[in-house]
Parts: sequence; structure tokens; C-alpha cells
Amino acid sequence: MGADRRAGDRVAVLFDDGCTGLKVYLPRSQIAVVHQADGTVMVTMPEWLAKKKGLY
Repeated sequence: MGADRRAGDRVAVLFDDGCTGLKVYLPRSQIAVVHQADGTVMVTMPEWLAKKKGLY
């Protein structure tokens, strides 16, 4: 998974770089993004948002 910052200040694009082709737009105001030391990105969000976006 990764985050694409080119989507603008209010929206983040969360994508799965595997074979699914999943692309989900998430409001920055509802998520927390943490860049890990190993180069991965952890994105947390409320459960209702994960369900609404098909991530849960």
C-alpha cells in the first residue's frame, strides 16, 4: 500500500500496488499517515470510513 500526495491538500490517494488495482480516495482530515523507517506507510482511519471505502 502507498499514499499518493499529488491528489491535493484535502485528499490522499491510497493504492494497492499488487494485482488488485485498488485505488481509494481518502479525505486527509479523516486519516493519519505515518511513514515508517523501513519505507512503508501506515494509514489509520475511523472504522466507519474503512467500511465505506471497502477497506474493512
